[in-house]
Amino acid sequence: MRAINRRALPAFTVLALGYLLIPIAVMIVFSFNLPQGKFNFAWNQFSLDAWFHPFDWPGLGDALRRQRLAPQIFDTGTEARAKLEDRKE
Repeated sequence: MRAINRRALPAFTVLALGYLLIPIAVMIVFSFNLPQGKFNFAWNQFSLDAWFHPFDWPGLGDALRRQRLAPQIFDTGTEARAKLEDRKE
């Protein structure tokens, strides 16, 4: 019985980590797919386009620019709020 308990924890650990890594493996496999349309649910054709041109997707450039601007916008608001609070004191 003690041998079963000694092997149970490593076995369950391997199973749990394997279960958690399945979505990552699926994403890696589907990154080599050439999607037809907007969604990438079914395998269509092997392609390396996504790896050779990672930023060549419509709307991705705008999203990245907005993502870079957001901290600057919110940081400016924080600085302005801090100045107003300093004036109140």
